[in-house]
Amino acid sequence: AAFNYGGSTSIRVNPFYQSGSTDGQLTGALLKWNFSSAGIPIDATVTDASLTFYVTSGSNYAYSLYSMMRDWVEGTNDAVAGTGASWSYYDAGTNSWTTEGAQSTSSDRYNTNLWDATATNFNTTGSVTIPLNAEGIAVVQGWIAGSLNNYGLTIQNYSGTTVDVWEAASSEATLTANRPKL
Repeated sequence: AAFNYGGSTSIRVNPFYQSGSTDGQLTGALLKWNFSSAGIPIDATVTDASLTFYVTSGSNYAYSLYSMMRDWVEGTNDAVAGTGASWSYYDAGTNSWTTEGAQSTSSDRYNTNLWDATATNFNTTGSVTIPLNAEGIAVVQGWIAGSLNNYGLTIQNYSGTTVDVWEAASSEATLTANRPKL
């Protein structure tokens, strides 16, 4: 619950907890992009946006994408407690999410799904692009214009009935081309 995987070369999400299973940890993912060096003018109009992942393990479940309400610390240590955001904490082990897994829609994350992804989107390996819906495009627009705080996104589904890990390359992946893209 206190371990941070910010230094991991992969993103893993799993919708189900199974005691004793090495893959059976209930997990979500946190993502964030820095627009300060992107050269996008603040008055630009965003008409389309998507996320591209290099998926190494597909899942039969669909996952939702939500905008975060609070800032969090990525951390840099794989499987080291107290170094950044985890299941229980949004920083280096001091401040807890209102609901573990950043599930609170009153203070952790918003409740609007920012893409219309289905299980088919997550059951494919290799390069996978998932378009954002109108609400997702509006969030990106708000980040660029400065009208919304860019606290990033979370990928979640905590209601599965079996362990079924979806795994993709993270921003620490060795091959730059495999890193997530917005």
